[in-house]
Amino acid sequence: MSFFTAHIFFEGIACWALVVLVGVNGARVQGADTLPAAFRKSGSTDAVRDGLERKSFWRVGYSASRGAAVVTKERMLPLVEEVPWSVGVHVSRDALPTSRWARDLGFPSLSFSYRFIRLGSDRALGYAHCVYSSYRFYFLRRSWLEVSSNVGVGLGFLPKHYRRGTVGYNSGVGSLVNVYLEAQVALSWSLAGGVTFGVAGEYIHLSNGSFRMPNSGLNYLFGTLLLSQALLPVKRGEARWPAPAPLRHSLCVDVAGSAVERGVPNGLRYPLCAVSVSYFYAVARRVAVGALADVYWDFSLSHEVRQGRLPEQSVWRMPTVSVFAGCRMHLGRLMPEVMLGYNAYQVQKDFPFALRLGLRYRIAPWCEPFVAVVTKKVRANHIAFGVGVDLFESFRGKEHRDAQH
Repeated sequence: MSFFTAHIFFEGIACWALVVLVGVNGARVQGADTLPAAFRKSGSTDAVRDGLERKSFWRVGYSASRGAAVVTKERMLPLVEEVPWSVGVHVSRDALPTSRWARDLGFPSLSFSYRFIRLGSDRALGYAHCVYSSYRFYFLRRSWLEVSSNVGVGLGFLPKHYRRGTVGYNSGVGSLVNVYLEAQVALSWSLAGGVTFGVAGEYIHLSNGSFRMPNSGLNYLFGTLLLSQALLPVKRGEARWPAPAPLRHSLCVDVAGSAVERGVPNGLRYPLCAVSVSYFYAVARRVAVGALADVYWDFSLSHEVRQGRLPEQSVWRMPTVSVFAGCRMHLGRLMPEVMLGYNAYQVQKDFPFALRLGLRYRIAPWCEPFVAVVTKKVRANHIAFGVGVDLFESFRGKEHRDAQH
C-alpha cells in the first residue's frame, strides 16, 4: 500500500469513527414512552406503546439507485459512458421521542450501510463496494410523511484500481481504498406495519477513484428508491408478525432486475429487467407449492446497437419467457424457494431448462424483497433481485387473512 493510499485509508477510518462516536452518544435518550409519529398508522400503536421495554428500535432498509456521473473533463467520458446504478442494505437505530417537538421532527438516526455501485465502464472502472455510517436528520415528520436529509462517511473499495499503462486511456493512478462521501435528500411515506417507502436524490463522491492527476475523484448523482421496515418493540413473549404458517393462497407480482447477463460474450452492459407472476398454495404448515411465470428483457447489447455494430432489430433485445414450478418454505419471515423451469421462448435454444433458487423476506404482509439465482448448465445464468407485492394481502383485510389459516 502506497503512502497516499495509506493516508486515504486512515482518513476514512478517522471520519467513520467520529460519526459512530457522535451517533452512539446521541442515541442515548432517556424516559421515552411514546412511538414516533411515523408509526401511528401501524394499526397496533396502543399495544406497542403499552409493551415498550426499550428506548429505541432498529430499522432495516433497502435502496436501489440509477443515475449519472458528473464529468468535468472530456477525457473522462469513455470511463463513464454507461449508466451507473447501485443497490444497498441499511441498518439504523432510531430513538423514541420524549416531547412534542421530538415527535414532529424526530431525533437524528444513526445507520450502518453496505452499498454496491456500478461506476461506469466495466472495462475501466468496474464496481465499488462501500461500507459507511451516516446520520439522518428530519426536517418534517408526520404520521404519513417524512422529509429528511442524510450525510454519510465511509470507505469505498474499488477492485479495478488500474495502475499506469494498464488501459489505453488511463495515464493516472486509481486507488484501491477510497473515502466515500454521501449527501441525500429524501421524501418518505409511512405505510402500514411500520413500513416506509421513499424517493431520494443523492450526491456521491469517491475521493481517489479517478485516474488523473490532480485527482478530483469520482462524482455521481443518483435517483434512489427507498424501502424500510421498523422492528418495533413489543411485549416480552408476544409473537411478532408474521404467523409461522403461510397463507393458504398467495398471488404475487414481482418486478426485478438482473446483475449477470445470460451468455452474451461481451459481458453485461445494461441490467436485465423482468416482470413475474406467481401463485402458491399451502399444502402444509410451513410448505407451499406453486408456479411462476416471468418475462425478461435483455438490454445488454444496447451500447453496441447505438454504435451501429448490431442492427436495431437485434435478436438479443427480444424477451425471454420462462415458466417455473416448485416449492417454498415458510420460516418466519424468511421464505426460501426451489423451482425447476423451462424457457418457453428464448434467444438461445441450446439448453431450455433451468433451476431457480430464491430467498424472500417479508417486511410487511404484502411486501417481499427477494433475490434469486437462475442456473443453467451448472453456472449462473443470471442473478435477479427485486420486490414482490402479494395481491391477496394488499386487497384483503386482517379478518380474511385469519380465515385462510
